[in-house]
Amino acid sequence: KDDPDYDTKWDGIMQHWLDLGKKPKVVKTIKARSLWDLICQAAWRSAEPGLVFMERYNKQHSNYYFNYINCVNPCVTGDTLVATSDGLKYMRQLYEENTPFTAIVNGKAYLSTAVKKTGVKPVFRLKTHEGYELRLTRDHKVVTLDGPKAAEKLTPSDKIVLTSGGGFGKNGSLEEGQVLGWLVGDGSMKKDVATLYFYHDEKKELAPKFATMVSQLVAGEQVVARSYSVTPQYVEKENKAVVESVRLWRIAQRYGLTHANEYLVPKAVLAGSEMMQRGYLQGLFSSDGHVAGTPEKGVSARLTSISKALLIDVQRLLLNFGIMSRIYENRRADGIRKLPNGKGAYADYHCQAYHDLVISKSDLVAFAGLIGFLQKAKQEKLRSLLSRYTRGPYRQQLVATVKELEPDGIEEVFDITVSEIHQFSANGLLVLNCGEEGLPAWGVCNLSSINLAALVNEKGEMDYKLLAKIAKISVRFQDNIIDQDVYVFPGIRETQLNGERRIGLGTMGLGDALIKMGIRYGSEESIVVCDKIYKIIRDAAFEASVETARDKKPFPKFNAEKYLKGYFIKQLPEHIRAGIKKQGIRNSVLLMQAPTGSTSLLSGTSSGIEPVYEFEFIRRDRLGEHILRHPLYDAWFADFKAKNGRNPKPEERPSYFVSANDLTPEDHVKVQAVIQKYVDASISKTVNAPNAHTVEDVKKLYMMAYDLGCKGVTYMREGSRAGVLERITEK
Repeated sequence: KDDPDYDTKWDGIMQHWLDLGKKPKVVKTIKARSLWDLICQAAWRSAEPGLVFMERYNKQHSNYYFNYINCVNPCVTGDTLVATSDGLKYMRQLYEENTPFTAIVNGKAYLSTAVKKTGVKPVFRLKTHEGYELRLTRDHKVVTLDGPKAAEKLTPSDKIVLTSGGGFGKNGSLEEGQVLGWLVGDGSMKKDVATLYFYHDEKKELAPKFATMVSQLVAGEQVVARSYSVTPQYVEKENKAVVESVRLWRIAQRYGLTHANEYLVPKAVLAGSEMMQRGYLQGLFSSDGHVAGTPEKGVSARLTSISKALLIDVQRLLLNFGIMSRIYENRRADGIRKLPNGKGAYADYHCQAYHDLVISKSDLVAFAGLIGFLQKAKQEKLRSLLSRYTRGPYRQQLVATVKELEPDGIEEVFDITVSEIHQFSANGLLVLNCGEEGLPAWGVCNLSSINLAALVNEKGEMDYKLLAKIAKISVRFQDNIIDQDVYVFPGIRETQLNGERRIGLGTMGLGDALIKMGIRYGSEESIVVCDKIYKIIRDAAFEASVETARDKKPFPKFNAEKYLKGYFIKQLPEHIRAGIKKQGIRNSVLLMQAPTGSTSLLSGTSSGIEPVYEFEFIRRDRLGEHILRHPLYDAWFADFKAKNGRNPKPEERPSYFVSANDLTPEDHVKVQAVIQKYVDASISKTVNAPNAHTVEDVKKLYMMAYDLGCKGVTYMREGSRAGVLERITEK
């Protein structure tokens, strides 16, 4: 970064830097074999990281002559809060759940892949002047008003887009939230008792209400036969009331609120319902917050705390309601101050530094309406001050200004892939996710998938003519979408409309299609069938793109001489190459095998090019454990039982009912390799391996994938990732 050209000419590609005559500073030299061993050991242990052969990726890239595939793997840390349909959840929580989920961005729902761990990397803390923070890798892109920027490219003048609304779960009530909020703001967790404190007018106004709420909350928690209610205890000489409960202490522990972390928003609240989150904020602001200022100088609601971590959590919770705030650190430094000693005199006490969270301008109006104070006096004061504005408070943009990016250690990092928008809310900041496809800078891919299983008739025969017809229609359709799409960022519009016109035609349902054809996935027969299927799709897609170029025009960066020299293009049939030379081609890249996790679920078929993961499995949810069967297997199972009067034995199952874990890892790679021959972009495919697989086996498998022409491998050994699905083992 000391080089004066770094900010303008460094694009993340070392070869480009060397071509400029630059000399990189060598920080450390690592032996290639040591790195290779580490990659294989990590994959064996935890199914991460995936492996991509980048030199092959770029050598076989059809657009090699005008752009470069960036294979950065941007990530965030496990303590990142992600807005989901089950509330605000930490990235590590989602990783441990190991299942696809629904991400919420600005109140709208988008399906996301399961969280994947992308390795152990140097991380940086991105700080904003408003107090919003995010820990991420230097290459993770953050959305600014000027478009997405890698964290390392951000400048102090950049405005980061914040997200608002919708990250609410389903559990928890308003009253539960209010009690927990007050407990954090003006309560204590000591030994085995939780205590709430109320002073001055709060004694009469709020203490009885909270006592009733606590009684209702702890009902059924008693360990003795008799039932008793919680009532306020009044301490007149200290002008306070106390509500305390052993049972509330136990409940608070279950919610994640303990003496050790009482200055953090409990996980149960973060993942709680909208009412619970609202109640928590009401309880916290009412006990520890106040109204300040005048309409002339500005009115604000303020929350004061010695815990900056608590204020950061609260700031993120407020953003869930679309309320922006600002944190002011060290409003009063730590030190010795004279305070009342409870005996009518003053004594010296060491006081920690405190910080303020401030809500002002138009966000204060939203706060008054959506959250507010529980004390009538505080709420009336706030509304009265707001009513005195002649034009209403100034409306703020939902953005945060970059302050600094500082190194923050080395640790495990994670990422997701969100459908449609490829963005998600990370600690309230809008960031890009990782991609399934290697793409150039500002590259996007318009995806669609053909359901192969739907093309197999009752006789077990695939309609190859219809397959070719559908592939051609899909190419036309996807190309039309490019022109009709809405491009949020100018860089994406420029790359897609005036550069690549990239599409990604793929498939789903391969596993189900082979079952319906009575062919075992991974067998030699399946390799022959896959070769035929994907050759037909490739040829039909390229023919359609050539025909579209004739009717319209080639993609803007098309250069016949250079394009025809591309590795993949040289493998095309001669009649297609001749058509490209004469007519050009409408789309620079056409084929992509996406995982289609959500799409295949909606279509009721197996995902992507994967085999069926398992035909019988246990699913755990809130209602307990359930045995589920794959539909095709369930139909065969029912038919067998009807004919034989008993359930089938495992050995009686036809060989074409082969699951991902029944296949050898080599079977997986062979299928991936034969399909890769006919795909000019990426393939999403997991190679499943038995638990007994060794690190040496991983090395051999990776080399096999390389030798067969794959662009990368995603490996998962059984038992290396505990999840919500478990295989049923016959005993």
